This record gives sequence, structure tokens and C-alpha cells, in this order.
Amino acid sequence: MLPGDEGSLHHIIRRDEVDWDRAFVPQYGRLRSWLTAARRALTESRHLPTVSTEDLELQIKYLLSALSQHASPPSAFLSSNCAPSEPSYRPFGTKASVALICYAFMVIKACEMNGYDQKEIWALDDVALRTMVLRLNDSPLFPAQVTLSQVHSLIVGLQRAFQVEEIRVASTKPQILYLDQDSQIENYYRSAFSALDPELLPKLSVMMPRRTPANVTPEDSLTALAKVFLVSDSVKDLEAAVAQVPEIWASRSDRFVVTEMFHVKAWHHAYLRRSYGEFLFTEPL
Repeated sequence: MLPGDEGSLHHIIRRDEVDWDRAFVPQYGRLRSWLTAARRALTESRHLPTVSTEDLELQIKYLLSALSQHASPPSAFLSSNCAPSEPSYRPFGTKASVALICYAFMVIKACEMNGYDQKEIWALDDVALRTMVLRLNDSPLFPAQVTLSQVHSLIVGLQRAFQVEEIRVASTKPQILYLDQDSQIENYYRSAFSALDPELLPKLSVMMPRRTPANVTPEDSLTALAKVFLVSDSVKDLEAAVAQVPEIWASRSDRFVVTEMFHVKAWHHAYLRRSYGEFLFTEPL
């Protein structure tokens, strides 16, 4: 089911759980632009330095699963289909989690998530609340008319439901990279490339030593780019290649990721020359 695809919503909300199990097919390809817009809005804040679209998808499933435990009656569909094996490694915190849920239900738009970390998630903003009420009352997902006070209570309730996310943020430990393990370094680079805007990956093909085949998959591209970053002997050549993709530097999140990648590359070079042992991340990737 796609956000904004309201033509079939009435049919979908009448499905029983057997119908859901039989007919539910996630349309991940068409959701990319929706996830990318959320990623861009959330990571413009210092509260969430970087996140991948896969992390967003995992976090939304985790949050929906958590909501199913508070639902009355409990939702077996959400429990069985939305529960990930574990939440995203990068903790989102309470405010980003509430923003994601509101965005997933089309109560807010991506552009309205800007500055979410400095707000009480719109609960004290009458203009924002009234806009949310209008959207909820227009949505076939919510057949009963909702009031301003009800929406205020819903937002406050979501903040309470997800307050454990602040505990996850506080308890996150930095990752340790052992510079004598090439496989670990390569996995780090692969993870870092996957945290970039997915639309940048084809543009980063300038780093490849030969033309990329037309039928290459995104997973193949991530692996190949990570290998190039690992084996390259020239940081200047890598910097020149990345400089050909100016979109990286226009995005706070992508700039953060690439800057850290070059720090890791510099430490790895230093290790190969002087045997430094490990690299400690101050921000998890």
C-alpha cells in the first residue's frame, strides 16, 4: 500500500486478517522516493546525523509492531508482518519516532518534519494540530471525525509509548573497527555507502575502474564501491572522484558519512605504515 494511493484504501481497510496475509505485497521500489524524503528531512537536524532508507523502513516496522502491542484489540497482522528481528542499530529517539509514525499515516508531510527535534512534536502548535485534524478527517483510514483535543492526546500518547527510545539512544555504544581486518573495513565501507541517498549510487560509478554493467544490482554496486575504497592506494584519487558528485556535499547526512569514510581511510593507511590497532566511532554507522 502506497502513501497517497487512496483509491483502494476503502477496500483494503475492510480486509480481514486472512485477506491481508494472502494479498499484502510490499511495493518497496515505489516507496523509495517517500523514504528518501523522510531521510532528508530527519537528517537535516543534529539530532539524527545520518540514517539509511533501510534504517527508516526497519524503524517504521519496529514502531508499528510496538503500536500493535498497545492496540485494542491487539493486531495480529502488525505483530506478524511488521515486527523486525530487532530495531535499527541507529536509535531514532522519541521525537524522530513520533515524526515517522505521523508521516507513515500521512498526518504530516516530509517538509513539515523540519526542526522536529526542537518541537514538542506539534502538540503545542495549534496551527499544526488543526492541519493534522483536517488530514485525519479526510483520510478513509479514520472514518470517525477526530477533534483537536483527540489529536493532541494521540501525540502525547505516542510520545509516552516511544519514550524508551531515549534509553536506546543513551545506551548505544560506539562501534570498534579493527584495522588489521580487511573484511571488517570492507563491511564498514559497504555499510557507509548504503547509508547514502540511494540516488547517489549510480553517480558514484565514476569511482569504478571500468564501466559498470547495465544489469548490476544495488547490492553489487555497494560491494564494488566498498572494494574500491578498501584497495585504493590514493586518497587524493578517491577525493577527486567523490568531488564529481556535488550532491553529497549539499546534504548534511551524506557529507557526514563521506567525511567519516575518509577518516577511516586515513587511519587505515596510518595503520598499514605504523600498526595502529583500532578505530573508535563517536557516531555509529
